[in-house]
Amino acid sequence: MRRQPLSHPHTHERIALSKHGAADPYSLETQLDKHNIHPETWAWRNADYSQYQARNAALGQRVYGDRQVTSPWGRGSGDSSVSHIWISAAMINMLTVIPGVTVFHRLRAPGTPRRPLNTKFPIEHAVLHGSTVYLIDPNGSYWPNEPLGWTQKQNGRYGIGPKAYFSYNHEGLADGARRFMTLPGIQQVVPILGMNITPLPVRDASQYPAITPEVRWSPQGVGIFTINEMMDFISSSVTAALPSWHDNPELRTAMIDLQERTFFTFN
Repeated sequence: MRRQPLSHPHTHERIALSKHGAADPYSLETQLDKHNIHPETWAWRNADYSQYQARNAALGQRVYGDRQVTSPWGRGSGDSSVSHIWISAAMINMLTVIPGVTVFHRLRAPGTPRRPLNTKFPIEHAVLHGSTVYLIDPNGSYWPNEPLGWTQKQNGRYGIGPKAYFSYNHEGLADGARRFMTLPGIQQVVPILGMNITPLPVRDASQYPAITPEVRWSPQGVGIFTINEMMDFISSSVTAALPSWHDNPELRTAMIDLQERTFFTFN
């Protein structure tokens, strides 16, 4: 018996909805509302940055590697769920309204081989502002009623909770931060593990433990943030630094050179 070709189960549903004028359940707007993410309420998106526009105009391109994260059904998606990597990339791209911000997707760490798809610890997203870099892995999650905290495994790696989940992700961020500190003119690297970008469906969101200051940062300086917390943390840090912001074109060029290569990359 011939097997039918596989397809996403949402295809016919999307067509039916569009015929009846209903909202696309897989659009970015619908997904953000579903996960209680409301960018329209973020004051920094509509702030007046006119005094910085002259310096900002010289930056040119503001987002690199966007082809890696343009599909809701790319990496990080499931049979009936859109990619949390796509959602986090769309949110992080919004930061480019702030003068001086450049966003990168899918970087290799400095000092790792420059070969197609040979990234041991890929940096899914990075935000550059002046001489500060935020490295973001959006792949973390935690569960209702499970205690948060950092646990060191026998191999020395740190992970989240009593069973030290996501220790591999933590190692990649900590190693990446050390490597990025070797880039020209860099002053600070902030590694972030994004938690529950697309949360597990629960009736009561309060069942998720709060990420308190006591458990926010690992002993190696990796922070855990929900998507809303991460956007607030990065945006407030960047806007606070605007009065003393100085562009670092050498650092930006070095980061452009770290874009992950694929078999379709010819330079």
